[in-house]
Amino acid sequence: MKKFLPVLLLLVTCAIALNSCKKSSTTPTNAISISLKINGTAKSTSTPVTDYIVSEHTLQIMGAFGTEGLSIMIQNVKVGTFDAAKDEAIMTYSTKPDYQYTYIGTTGTVTVTSLTDTMVTGTFQFSGTDANGHMGTVTEGKFNCKLYKQ
Repeated sequence: MKKFLPVLLLLVTCAIALNSCKKSSTTPTNAISISLKINGTAKSTSTPVTDYIVSEHTLQIMGAFGTEGLSIMIQNVKVGTFDAAKDEAIMTYSTKPDYQYTYIGTTGTVTVTSLTDTMVTGTFQFSGTDANGHMGTVTEGKFNCKLYKQ
């Protein structure tokens, strides 16, 4: 029993110490980012650029993924869904710096789920072809961006 008492005392002390540690009650915030899959390959950036051109009521969301890039443009932006086939949104994805490697969305949508004076959040997906006739598909697109007014 004498050997058991020090071990028991150590276990009780450890249990008290671990239970008395302060637990964080903060919830993580959504990071500024754009993420997507292009032809099944995941891409993301934590440095998107988002401009709202007040005089034209136009929102432009841009993201760079190394030498590749995404651009989304929406006129008369508000919370809602915008269809590329109806020319409500222009969506492009470039796989190289040359225009001939830029997929121009002919089908797809952008959905703005939240729009404030400082942030814009939403989802997107689209398909299109480049100047070489190659088909590209962007899926699972998400954006959470600071909004800069011009």
